Amino acid sequence: MAKKTKRKTKKSVQSTAKKVQSSQQPSGLSIAAFVLGLMGFVFSWIPMFGWLLNILAIIFAAVSLKQDKVKGLSIVALILGILGLLIWILAVAFSPFFIGSYGHMLMIR
Repeated sequence: MAKKTKRKTKKSVQSTAKKVQSSQQPSGLSIAAFVLGLMGFVFSWIPMFGWLLNILAIIFAAVSLKQDKVKGLSIVALILGILGLLIWILAVAFSPFFIGSYGHMLMIR
């Protein structure tokens, strides 16, 4: 009798461990949001390119936060997207000052 209970317990522990392990994995949407957020943060200084990656990262992270149980990667992606967008806004806002000051070095007339 003890052997049967031990086998059932061992099987139930293994199946529970598999369920917990599979539910701890981030979804593809949160991974995509993180990659977009990271790329958007790195390339946020490019005026015509950085904003698109950051907006997509924010959208993907928001959708992922609503759908997923594991929210860590989505939160990081959301923070990266917001910070990248703020850096992009500052870069676009202050770029005329830099171009005006150093325009003669860049041969901009």
